[in-house]
Amino acid sequence: MLVHYFKVALRGLRRGKGFAFLNVAGLALGIACCTLIGLHVQDELRFDRFHVDAERIYRVAQTTPDGGSPLTGPGFALLLPADYPAIETVARVVKADALVGRADGAADRRFQETGVLYADPAFLDVFTFPLVRGDAKTALAEPFSLLLTETAARRYFGAAEAIGGTLVFNNRADQPYRVTGVLADPPAGSHLQFGLVSNWASLAAAWNFPEAINSFYWPFGSTYVRLREGADAAALDASLPAFARRHREPEVAAQFTPHLEPLTEIRLNAAYEEGTGTLPAVRIFGAIALTVLALACVNFMNLATARGGQRAREVGIRKSFGARRGQVAAQFLGESLVTSALALGVGVGLAALALPLFNDVAGKALTLGSGRPAFWFALVALVGAAGLVAGGYPALVLSRFRPARVLAGGGSAVGGGGLRRALVVFQFAVSIALLAGTAVAYRQIAFLRGANLGFASEQVVAVKADGLFETSSGGGARYDVFKARLAASPRVAAVAASDGRPGVDGEAGGYLYEKDGQPAAAEGTQEMDLDFVDYGFFDLLGLGFVAGRAPSPAFASDAGRAEGVQYGEMNTARYTDRALVLNEAAARTLGWTPDEALGRHVRYFIRENGVVYQDYAGAVVGVVRDFHAGPLREPIAPRAYTPAAMPAGPPELVAQGFAGGYRGVGTVLVKLRAGDARAALGDIERAWDAAVPERPFAATFLDADLGALYDREVRQGRIVGAFAALAVVIACLGLFGLAAFAAERRRKEIGVRRVLGASAASIVALLSREFVRLVLVAFVLATPLAYLGVRRWLDDFAYRVPLGPGLFFGAGALALAVALV
Repeated sequence: MLVHYFKVALRGLRRGKGFAFLNVAGLALGIACCTLIGLHVQDELRFDRFHVDAERIYRVAQTTPDGGSPLTGPGFALLLPADYPAIETVARVVKADALVGRADGAADRRFQETGVLYADPAFLDVFTFPLVRGDAKTALAEPFSLLLTETAARRYFGAAEAIGGTLVFNNRADQPYRVTGVLADPPAGSHLQFGLVSNWASLAAAWNFPEAINSFYWPFGSTYVRLREGADAAALDASLPAFARRHREPEVAAQFTPHLEPLTEIRLNAAYEEGTGTLPAVRIFGAIALTVLALACVNFMNLATARGGQRAREVGIRKSFGARRGQVAAQFLGESLVTSALALGVGVGLAALALPLFNDVAGKALTLGSGRPAFWFALVALVGAAGLVAGGYPALVLSRFRPARVLAGGGSAVGGGGLRRALVVFQFAVSIALLAGTAVAYRQIAFLRGANLGFASEQVVAVKADGLFETSSGGGARYDVFKARLAASPRVAAVAASDGRPGVDGEAGGYLYEKDGQPAAAEGTQEMDLDFVDYGFFDLLGLGFVAGRAPSPAFASDAGRAEGVQYGEMNTARYTDRALVLNEAAARTLGWTPDEALGRHVRYFIRENGVVYQDYAGAVVGVVRDFHAGPLREPIAPRAYTPAAMPAGPPELVAQGFAGGYRGVGTVLVKLRAGDARAALGDIERAWDAAVPERPFAATFLDADLGALYDREVRQGRIVGAFAALAVVIACLGLFGLAAFAAERRRKEIGVRRVLGASAASIVALLSREFVRLVLVAFVLATPLAYLGVRRWLDDFAYRVPLGPGLFFGAGALALAVALV
């Protein structure tokens, strides 16, 4: 019986080749869309699920006034287990960069590593990163023990055995790292990507910052906890704010609220980390995939019911020969399922062909083989369900025909005209909404990339300053060599160091502040960013002052004074009489006009449990115009600037790196003169090699960095745009079929009209009128929904394009034009 139904279904498809093609093509496009987006969504959802008992692993993050941070001070890990027996294991992890080389000095075995982890020995207990060689119990037990991934082991030791070998970090030959194990490379689905892992004690010895290693205040690493089986994670999470209040000063605890992040949700929810926070995109893409498939099913239903009148006589004859209603329905459901099966094969084939392009747009490396069996089972089940749903309504309608009426010439028309019109409206409403969303996304991205940031970014090279300010190499001597070499180049206009790249690296570290010796508020909890910049920074970027001047080496007092401060066994430094520059937002925050701010005193400091770790005070010498120091997602924040040049101080401060030379900053900006940029880059690289020969040169054009800020939005916009185009194509396939059917059904009427003198244009207008009305109704319904959707997306940006009616009318006009064609 099933074979018979299959043969009948194939015969039915052969008789209506045109409609069968439209159905297969529409469903195949929908299935290809579902396959591509399904692979993408599955890849996002499976991050970090390979760890044993991943559901019991959490990261301790902090909510801050600016949003949130995945980082905590190491002090959390020291005190959490004692307060919470539900915590089984704690591991601190810090990710750092380092110049790593073989201890024997082999030049071809030296690399700048960006994936160096310093971790507690419990790292191997919390996470499932299997050791290929070595003993997990002792691999990270000793200071300067080192684990390499298999790739890193080959990079440094080739085919030779890595265990027992030694590597040197940042040319510190006095601190050799001994390889004690080899790890399997971390899977691509891990939010922790690394090549080397060393013991936490190595970090303490290498950095020589005892005040930071065990503090709460310095959030430079991540704290991971593994809970005991059956532990109540929600209760522990709810109690963490009280934990902070027990161990931190009240005003600090009020600003930094700790909470638990499930390991398996870090990729999806951690919006404050680059490349993560993908849950909104996952939801949007999943909804688009199902919507496009729904559009294809709508085509099927529309075309099947529209053809019902042509097949009424067939149904009547079958029923007159004794066919039961269930058998007739089974025939049409069989045709639907055969069409779905054909479309499934074609759709997966289309997905395979489009996958390389999709990977390029989405920044992925997906393959059809990366889909798990459950994914393919779900896809087949979804397609089967779509076939049943799409064919169900026509089957029920057609199987109700009464043979006597049909064969007598009555009842040949199938109902459902209202449903067909509603489904066409649905198709084009979705298409118009997607087109409008795509248009807004591209306009917003163009606005972000072309916005005036308030500074001159053209012809500016950003040089990564690793090693240039190392205190162990004479403080600022290397930077002075670098600047002197560049000053001799006719292609270089200016050089200045800064904490980060303007417009890109917005975070500058929040400092508590006091004005004129008084806290800014009664509780003294307000924070402000403080940037350290070299003399000439403001001139290099063309930043204008609304009052006062920029710090300058011509004023020797701008660097201020340094004095040592003792807190128990810990030494820190206090810097006073420094030159300060405020942006306009900072002046407003402090309650001053630009002119009033000049000469006023401000102190910036970080305090934790009675210890002041960083302390900078001085007088305002200038107020600079507001400019975008960070991405346009955030509004311009109050920000102060002070010279990176540090004052001379007592010998003991100089010996500890607290005084003299420069404060280590992350970026050196080099302004080029008009001309040969390639030759200028060569001059910069030669100056770098003269100053820091052991470090690789790394530089980018600031314009390129600014353009890359919104790559994620660009990728998402391209994906949405591609599937918006697919939605329009699928909707038009259905509309084409319906228009062809309408023209065929009204053939006699058209002939009569032509005989009576009607023009071809008037006939086209007659046939198009109904569909035009449906598209217009779809536009009216889609516009408010599209507006609400894109407005919600734009809320993530502090600066955004206005949502005028032109964008939505344009989307509607495009959909109408395509439909008419």
